[in-house]
Amino acid sequence: MNSGMLLRRGIATDWRIQYGLLAGFLRSIRLREAAADCLARTQDSPGVLPAAVYASCAEVYSAETPPSGRVAPHGECSTHSNRGENTREHSVLTLAIAFCTDRMMEAPLHAAVSSLLTHGSIEIDFYFMLNGFDEKRRDLLRKSMDMSGKPYRATFVDEPSSQELLSLRPFHGNRTPYYRLFLPELIPADRLLYLDSDVVSAMDVAPLATLAMSHASGFVAAGVTDHYIERELFARIGLPPDTPAFNSGVMLFDLAAWRAQNLGRETLDFCRKYQEYDQTGLIAVSAGCFDRMDPKYNIPLYTSTELAYAREYPGLYHFVGSPKPWDIGGRQFHSCFSIYAEALEWTVWRRHTTAYMSIANWKRAYKVKGGYARKLLALARKRFS
Repeated sequence: MNSGMLLRRGIATDWRIQYGLLAGFLRSIRLREAAADCLARTQDSPGVLPAAVYASCAEVYSAETPPSGRVAPHGECSTHSNRGENTREHSVLTLAIAFCTDRMMEAPLHAAVSSLLTHGSIEIDFYFMLNGFDEKRRDLLRKSMDMSGKPYRATFVDEPSSQELLSLRPFHGNRTPYYRLFLPELIPADRLLYLDSDVVSAMDVAPLATLAMSHASGFVAAGVTDHYIERELFARIGLPPDTPAFNSGVMLFDLAAWRAQNLGRETLDFCRKYQEYDQTGLIAVSAGCFDRMDPKYNIPLYTSTELAYAREYPGLYHFVGSPKPWDIGGRQFHSCFSIYAEALEWTVWRRHTTAYMSIANWKRAYKVKGGYARKLLALARKRFS
């Protein structure tokens, strides 16, 4: 059965959910009413977790608004490792990998981290800059990493201050995407791989630990600036229309070169001055001077990407656009949902469940309503063509 048949089967099976989504967006029904209606129309059941882990999850998620994670004082971090005492040899190859996200991306973060460990042949030093993760949530993340049976080190780095973030333009209401621009000053390593938390790995990232670099950063090239919606801004600051650009969800830092050129501060200053997002700032400041990474290190998965095609080319899968597999309706709307679901199986979450009663999820759905509308229109055209 191909991915199109699976998608149509999912739509037929869960049409009630589709109706709830369509009514919610096209008739502007209040979010709470739409969530309640959708819940009444679905028989989705929670996943089965081991008793001990399920108890931990229940304790964390029982409160509607649990306390937010403490922001550590400047320079403070907490570190955890599952390596045995004195087992790390200096000759063992390691790679620092960082994630920056908030609680809305908690389950995808678990899937991303677990998939890296599952496919890795290298020891990974994880660095997390997280918003809203209290100690219980950090413990759950450690449990997911422990389930891989692979050696790792996890360090939780303090967030930037609210004052440092205040003048930056929020993306869908939050500023966590800018966190990565502060990372190079805080990570004690020579090289750092940054990944968005909507990335799932189906490959070993060990080659990136020794990849030759001639610039301060590396990306998978994705077109030129003249093809981006910010092309007028790029032209105004003097970038030629054929300047190489990129998606910044996967970024490789040569930390010494990055710090020496003060590129983090320059990018933040650009974002503040022009009130643009972090990716726009990175493209502008790099001005085409970045190392070209192999395309397998950032494979975009759109809602319409054929599942069979994606599986033919394993790499770092990046769920771009909306809705994403973990969003409301993601199971039905995203053709590559199973890639995310399989990665999630190796975490404390075990299987994906949709929290239809979560107001935060419905707020997120409303913010990306354009993605739902485009997907529904595409499905309608396909059905009646």
